[in-house]
Amino acid sequence: MKKFSFSLLAASCLLLCYQDLVAQPLHGLTARYNFYNYVSPQLRDRKFADIWGDIDGGGVELAYQWCFAPQTFLVIPVKYGSARIPPSTVNPGVNHKLFNLDALLQYELFRHENLINPYFHFGVGTTFDFDADKDRVFRERVDKRDLDFNIPLGIGLNIRLTRNIDLSAQTQFRPSIRGREGWHHGVGLTYYWGPERDEDGMLSKVNDRDGDGVVDRFDRCPDVPGLASLNGCPDRDGDGIADDEDRCPDVVGTAANKGCPELAQIDKDVLIRAVRAVQFETAQATLLPESLPVLDEIASLMQRYPAYSLRIEGHTDDVGDDKMNLDLSKRRAKTCYDYLVSKGVSAGRMSHDGFGETRPIATNSTPEGREQNRRVEFELFVR
Repeated sequence: MKKFSFSLLAASCLLLCYQDLVAQPLHGLTARYNFYNYVSPQLRDRKFADIWGDIDGGGVELAYQWCFAPQTFLVIPVKYGSARIPPSTVNPGVNHKLFNLDALLQYELFRHENLINPYFHFGVGTTFDFDADKDRVFRERVDKRDLDFNIPLGIGLNIRLTRNIDLSAQTQFRPSIRGREGWHHGVGLTYYWGPERDEDGMLSKVNDRDGDGVVDRFDRCPDVPGLASLNGCPDRDGDGIADDEDRCPDVVGTAANKGCPELAQIDKDVLIRAVRAVQFETAQATLLPESLPVLDEIASLMQRYPAYSLRIEGHTDDVGDDKMNLDLSKRRAKTCYDYLVSKGVSAGRMSHDGFGETRPIATNSTPEGREQNRRVEFELFVR
């Protein structure tokens, strides 16, 4: 039983983790044989089994694919074959030679190097009918040849055979602007090449300069070893935010705070208390002595949170002249700013402004409300 469990675990690791052994290629070329079905889409009493049961022709396909994003390919398939196309079913002896040229977007559900990899695709396509004039039903409305446009939709499965070769099988439905829908079922082989690899299967330095296993085309930090989950960028503090986007790359933080730690609640309380505790002489911008302790606490916060900046905003009630109130609010904010600079806080980390009586937080019709509106607010934030 233990041997069976170990074998099962090893097989699971091979199936799910194989993508770590090989890098994603840039190019692919698929050779496929297709089976055509243009009959069942025209049947009124169609059944699901008819999709494969009413095969009425076939042909060959050659498709080039280019990987322009992780797990995402641009595919250009060219097909040539023959099939009966309704309404030519009134003359079953006539086959139509068909040429298809499509442009598809293909997305693989897993990383491309997975051992078993389902995918889906969609796009635009054409069908060129060489034999429309041979069918008597078409003859009245088509002189010689017939061009149709399609919107191919398909699903498929890639099975890894070797490092560069997949077995590929797919089913594709082709809606038509002329009402001649069809099914194409195909099976074939896909060969992948590029980027270059060393003998051990890892990417060469040309394509993976920092050696972190992420191809340079997809590596946002190609010169610094990083994590695949962060597109090749490092994360020194392990908080899930790449260092090049982390304002605090050596301290664990949150994405909402740009990688910096959130303010502790006790520190948030200091800023809330400062709104009421910072007081000035009446109609002046001179700080009262009882205001200094809370401003000293804010200066201490600025030292403990070096990635944060401070916004200082002055406000007044509506008593007196509007312009005088605006000027007073600006001067009071500037006074707090100057005091913090004198305590060693960098001027470049702070800003100050005043808004006079334009942003009340309470009614100005009562003494209590006017007292609340006369305030200086302090906001710590990460730029």
